[in-house]
Amino acid sequence: VERNDLDEEAVAVLKHIANISADPTVTIGVVHRGGKRARTIMATATDSGLAFEDWGLPTHAPSVVELINREARQCLAAGGTDEEILSSLEKCCRELVEPGDADLLDELAGAFEVLRTLVADGHQLEAAIASCRASAAPGVPVAPGLHVLTAHKGKGQEFDWVFVIGLEDGVVPDFRTKSQEQLDEELRILHVMVSRAKYGLVFSSIRTITTQYGTKKEKDPSPWLELLRSAATEADHK
Repeated sequence: VERNDLDEEAVAVLKHIANISADPTVTIGVVHRGGKRARTIMATATDSGLAFEDWGLPTHAPSVVELINREARQCLAAGGTDEEILSSLEKCCRELVEPGDADLLDELAGAFEVLRTLVADGHQLEAAIASCRASAAPGVPVAPGLHVLTAHKGKGQEFDWVFVIGLEDGVVPDFRTKSQEQLDEELRILHVMVSRAKYGLVFSSIRTITTQYGTKKEKDPSPWLELLRSAATEADHK
């Protein structure tokens, strides 16, 4: 599924999902790398009345909660503006993560996006940080319906249908990828995403992204997209 921007992508993907979910027993996983991509999908699902389970709340990932709780007291004590404290806390947490652990770095980046949004919405910084609590242990059998999750959350789980969102360079593989070792790790993550599907697998990509300044920026396709296209049994290109 190829569309011009995030909004068009979300509408197209959810149209396919709505058709599939006419079967009340089917399980569907939308696998993403976090950030605005996931928020657009979930907001569009909410607007369209399509129920889903959000596995991707990074502020509830046990490994992320552990890092934030470990560093929060010291960063709060150092003082500064809310943004200065959050930036310092994020930096301290990232320094404790192995450079090749793209999954955890994704979760961590997502968690701080959530924290900044909470503060911008009027929550006290201490209360926002305190809202980071570990969720239930993974491995619970997947219930029928739509599930929105990261590759990290999807380890060990299977869905009848999987939608992999964001086949552009800078997303898959991640923009922080520099070395061949990191590129190999990104390909492994894509393999994890793909191998969650039992029966059907759908990929999506966009051609442009709106920057923080409101301008359109062209997106290059993922270096692995042509390989996936060559194996596709159907395609929805617009």
